[in-house]
Amino acid sequence: SCTMKNHYFLLLNDRGLSVGGDADGRVALFLDCELLGGESHACATFDNEPLVSSGYAFSVAQLEAYAFEPLDEGE
Repeated sequence: SCTMKNHYFLLLNDRGLSVGGDADGRVALFLDCELLGGESHACATFDNEPLVSSGYAFSVAQLEAYAFEPLDEGE
């Protein structure tokens, strides 16, 4: 859950996608722009433990993504 220590919820740029963060640049979850790897750290936004049990870097083995679209009023 959110700690309200900061508002670093989501950042998307040319490097990748970051979720959570703190002033030291650590993010709860980072996926690189090619979606091939990333990092997980403890961070102030969620006061979380890293999602990786050994170290902080990981390779993406499989990625599942969803998109949500509004329903047409006629459906």
